[in-house]
Amino acid sequence: MLMYKRRRPLLIMWISKRNLISACIIIGLLTAVWFLMVPPDVAVLAPFSEAVSGKKVVIDAGHGGIDPGAKAPGITLEKNVNLDIAMHLKRLFSKAGVYVVMIRETDQDLAPDDFQGGMARRKKKDLEARVNLANNSGADLFLSIHANSFPGQSWSGAQTFYDRGEAESNTWARAVQSELVNQLGPNNRKVKSADFRVLSDTKMPAILVEVGFLSNPREARLLADQEYRVKVAESIYQGTVNYLVQKYSERGAQGERDEQPAVSSGGAAGQTGSTSAVNPETLRLKPGEAILYFASIDNDDNLQPEIRLIPGLMEKTSLSQQALLLLAELIKGPGPQSVLVATVPSAAKVNSARVDANGILMIDFTDDLVTGFQGGGRSEQLAVFSIVNTLTGIEGINGVKISIAGRADVSIGGHISLEDVFRRNEAILEIWKE
Repeated sequence: MLMYKRRRPLLIMWISKRNLISACIIIGLLTAVWFLMVPPDVAVLAPFSEAVSGKKVVIDAGHGGIDPGAKAPGITLEKNVNLDIAMHLKRLFSKAGVYVVMIRETDQDLAPDDFQGGMARRKKKDLEARVNLANNSGADLFLSIHANSFPGQSWSGAQTFYDRGEAESNTWARAVQSELVNQLGPNNRKVKSADFRVLSDTKMPAILVEVGFLSNPREARLLADQEYRVKVAESIYQGTVNYLVQKYSERGAQGERDEQPAVSSGGAAGQTGSTSAVNPETLRLKPGEAILYFASIDNDDNLQPEIRLIPGLMEKTSLSQQALLLLAELIKGPGPQSVLVATVPSAAKVNSARVDANGILMIDFTDDLVTGFQGGGRSEQLAVFSIVNTLTGIEGINGVKISIAGRADVSIGGHISLEDVFRRNEAILEIWKE
């Protein structure tokens, strides 16, 4: 018994503080080795990490500086809405390991500081700078943020655009549009192609998201709300992640997917079951009548034809004189009993019109076309093609070249460059259905 009691101090001294720490370290190392050798029960989201992390995306907050974009009087300006959503997107992508290139992070446009010229030319210079910055960035994706507007208050809903013929951009646009609908609520707007400069001239997959209509009182109030803008950013981010993960999962698959976009200028792509609202080919015009194109008042954002008797049209023998008459009627807007909406500002004026040997009508407007325009990207597209489709309805006119105060290096609303010749666009006359 005495010998047993004498051994107890020896046992206490052996479990000293130093030895206890050493034992804990050894146990911790053994546990770590065991975890490394034995697969965990919880699945690791490797596809997300590999598909998303390490990518580079350009985020373009539309407009800025002296160009406010669309306006919701007394509520907010488009340039501020765009920038705030873009900054939220930057934070979301950065957390996912995506390198973000911001076109702007302050209230400024990208026209040169020493630029001397009108607003139309300044918008064109701004577009060029955005495209150049994106193309020189080496980015994988280009994402442009805008807010829409329309002369009436009935149009609503976020909408995603891509450049026609770009299959990857189409797929990405559809993924983003799906999340916009899922997270922001029902919306019958569809993905559509558009002749926007930032989409057509960038070298990587590119989309432009119109986050809603500032001309719609309800959506203007929503877009002025910080929490709603965060929700919009989260929708765009999630749609982009879904696209990247889907693309990663399909890597190595043989062949193309069965469903690819059906491309046509200015209209929706990859959509089936389209029906023509009104087919101009079936309309029988009486002498002195012409077809003018205006926007539909519903939420389908397409052009609709209106037949109008044009006083003096029969007496005009030259193509340019006929074009001037039709433009004057187009600027007047829809008829008194019409349910359609004007696309060209009522303040617009025409300087001159002439037709070259190839049947290209060169029409020059005053600056009033630019200063009087208040719409978003889709409204700008409708304005351009309401002019083009109306004028190419004149036999002998094969295309339209638009200039402002004698210059073609301009943009009406900051989305579409006027440098190219515009051809008749039948697709924009149709109501597309999924």
